[in-house]
Amino acid sequence: EELRRTEASLLQAQTIARLGSWEVTRPAVGEDISAEQYAWSDEVYRIFGVDKETFTPSRNGFLAAVHPEDRAKVEAAMVRVRASGRPEEVEHRILRPDGTLRHVREHADSIVDGSGQLVRLIGTVHDITDYRQLEEQFLQAQKLESLGRLAGGVAHDFNNLLTVINGYSDLLFQIVSEGDPLRDSISEIRKAGESASALT
Repeated sequence: EELRRTEASLLQAQTIARLGSWEVTRPAVGEDISAEQYAWSDEVYRIFGVDKETFTPSRNGFLAAVHPEDRAKVEAAMVRVRASGRPEEVEHRILRPDGTLRHVREHADSIVDGSGQLVRLIGTVHDITDYRQLEEQFLQAQKLESLGRLAGGVAHDFNNLLTVINGYSDLLFQIVSEGDPLRDSISEIRKAGESASALT
């Protein structure tokens, strides 16, 4: 009963965290790598958008779900963890059967027997799609904030120039007499300066 309660708690925790666990049992020495046995927790099935009852985890099934542009990176990480025995981490995208794109972060580690022979790989897959979307929104907000500061700075500098233009056009307007033909031109300069001030 305690074991069942603990397992249920673990599954619930994985669902809440969107963090699934997986295990790969290596084939016997000399057997083809395709004979590896894959086991996924329920959350991994959910992350990959496949049905536990109809989908059998495998190397090919996993790689088929990896976004084509990320596949080489993922395969390279798989080779490294098998060759070195050291933990590996890789972020990549997956394409669910319904066409939905998800971002995941995978961790993998190796288990060796007494002779140092690799017998199992264990790891986790974390759905970080929401985090990536928030990160993109934050970066976009930063870009807009920078653009806003730039626009504010340009407007401030432009207003300084307009102060000079409008000030001198006012002086000229006062100096030039009523009948002078330049008065109409100076008036147009004043109008343009006022319009530019309103625009900024």
